[in-house]
Amino acid sequence: MQKTLQQLIDETPEGGVLHLGEAEYKESVTIAKNITIVGARNGCENDAPWDNVYKTSIDGLIDIVAPKVNFENCSFSFDNSTVVLEKGISPKFTRCCFVADKTIFAIQGDNTSPLFTACVFSTDEFEIGIVVIDGACVRFKNCYSQEFCPICVKGNKTKVFIVDSLFSAMYCVALFVAKGAYGFFENSSFCNDYDTDSVRVMDLKTVAQFIGCDLAGSPSTLYVGSAAQAFFDHCFLGVNCLDAYNQGFGFHQCDILFYGCNFKGSAARLFKGCDCLIDLIDCKFTDDDRFGLHLLFGKGRNNQINYQIKQVAQLRQILSSSNPIAEIVSHKDEFFDFIDCYMVGCEHKNFHCEGDVWEHTKLVIQNVVAEEHDWIDVLAALLHDVGKKNALERNDGKNMRGHEIDGANIAFGWLAKMGFNREIREHVLWLIRNHMKALDLKVMRSKYGIWQLVKHPLFWRLQRLARADCKSTLDANGKPRDCFDDFLKRPIVAECLEKEMPAAIVEADDFASQKWDDIRVENALAFCHKMQINGGVLSKESLIRAAIKTVGGENG
Repeated sequence: MQKTLQQLIDETPEGGVLHLGEAEYKESVTIAKNITIVGARNGCENDAPWDNVYKTSIDGLIDIVAPKVNFENCSFSFDNSTVVLEKGISPKFTRCCFVADKTIFAIQGDNTSPLFTACVFSTDEFEIGIVVIDGACVRFKNCYSQEFCPICVKGNKTKVFIVDSLFSAMYCVALFVAKGAYGFFENSSFCNDYDTDSVRVMDLKTVAQFIGCDLAGSPSTLYVGSAAQAFFDHCFLGVNCLDAYNQGFGFHQCDILFYGCNFKGSAARLFKGCDCLIDLIDCKFTDDDRFGLHLLFGKGRNNQINYQIKQVAQLRQILSSSNPIAEIVSHKDEFFDFIDCYMVGCEHKNFHCEGDVWEHTKLVIQNVVAEEHDWIDVLAALLHDVGKKNALERNDGKNMRGHEIDGANIAFGWLAKMGFNREIREHVLWLIRNHMKALDLKVMRSKYGIWQLVKHPLFWRLQRLARADCKSTLDANGKPRDCFDDFLKRPIVAECLEKEMPAAIVEADDFASQKWDDIRVENALAFCHKMQINGGVLSKESLIRAAIKTVGGENG
């Protein structure tokens, strides 16, 4: 007699792998241990998600209790039920298919961070497919909605990352980001076939970033409103309105930037709304008839683009001046609104005896310009601590841990809005994200981590920022707490500066038999290189075995 799926799960040890052959299980199950469940399918490793034919199907609710459960090559059907992931439950689904007649997943709560890779979703045309709320963090890579699977992301600290994926809807918004959530979308498509917007971004503190994405809708493609911020970098936005009275794009009380985007549509017009800040930089407009998108922004469109170019030149002049602080203050309301919003008044009793974040930042700029520098160094100094207010709020006022990530998110929007090109944005964002790692050189013991930092092509700029940052972080007596050059003199740091980082002896092809996705292979390679350098493990076979056990198992 064939065992039930629940029996097979119960018999699988903690950290073990349960291989399911061609079978159909019609039962609900509870998974209370960290295991990997691998089903069977037809298809090659690199097939698109929609090309897979699944031979293992599970028809019933899955109740995941253990925090790290992995699923591969499984097809799930949920009738009148929703899988709830909460309280840190963070499974990984790879090449799986989900079909339901209502919401498939409700993902909620801090530390709940599932990962979906090469998965297919399908739900009823009137239902929201995936709901992410209350501080959860969800990642989708190379995923696809067969028929329909709208995504709703809401709530402060809630995050969603969607890369190389496609999600569509009919009677619902394909992507809805609101209530202070953060969304990052790259090389993905969102479309709606009928009645409403494809993408909707709403509410104060809500931020959505789209890079290389396609948005398409009929009759409406995009709505941004209620004090939200949205940034579109080299995206394609198409709309097919039913007639000249439809509005292809709606903006109301928002801050929105289009950089290098391509607008295309039929009978589409823009409804700008009121109290909007809309910037267009190097965008293209094509149309099919007299109501086309060339009419969206009127005859002043080119002037606005030229204004952005002049704006960057003016900002460079401000940052290159002999007294950049005075110039920044005098142009604060015009260009640097983030100073009052994120810096002035933001302080903590254990940090910055010199004053609030703005006072500290001014000291950093002063110390930057006192040495060899250029305007990019001044720009990085100005923005390096812009995330501390958000970090302080996120950590309930206890500390500012993680402020470099918050700062990079804020700086991304401002840099793009101001019209800086991608190279400048990437350089400045790298400096912001890594300025705390530079200060960690004081105590860092990992040669692998030190080498990765000091051999980065922008480390010379990071040294300028870190040196000024140390000089500007004062103790109760008004003296600098640390000297960055002393960090560089530590024997382990000095050795990494002098010598080249040893080449990795393990390569991606060494894991070909594991049939892992790209993310897991990258994690395995990093693990092996770190073990090779920090642990002194020089046996290729030993490194591969350790990576398979660690990255491919419970901790994968």
